[in-house]
Amino acid sequence: MPNIAVRSIVALTSAATAFLTGAAVANADPADNTPMQTARGDYVGHWQRHESMMTIAPDGTGTILLGSSARDGEKWTIRWTQGDGVGLAIRLDQRIGTWGDGMDGTLNEQTAWKAELVVAPDGVTVLHLAHNDAELSDANAGDIWCGKYGSSRFCGA
Repeated sequence: MPNIAVRSIVALTSAATAFLTGAAVANADPADNTPMQTARGDYVGHWQRHESMMTIAPDGTGTILLGSSARDGEKWTIRWTQGDGVGLAIRLDQRIGTWGDGMDGTLNEQTAWKAELVVAPDGVTVLHLAHNDAELSDANAGDIWCGKYGSSRFCGA
């Protein structure tokens, strides 16, 4: 009798594993890989993402705090202008703070991004910073920032 119980448990475990594995594949969100569409809205305000914060002021200036961990990061002033299209061109201006190892020398006064409001795959309007136009519609490229339009899982923890 114990062998039957063991075989039953093994069979049930195998069936449950197969079911759950199939459910995980069936529930994968294909929308995460679709191009993000441009959104309308105001860029001015406070934005945040995992370990980072940014303020875009109406006068073409702002600040950005970029963290690579809880103990390493940098704070910079930024300058922004209206970009070639509907978005902004954002450039680091002056480093005003650093802690820990900073950003390991990856940032300088030539660091710049294209920025555009887009609709993230989860439906929230977000600010997407990327290095080129092709990355602006790709949820897996660049950095996605949340702000006044709501929280998105694409902004990180």
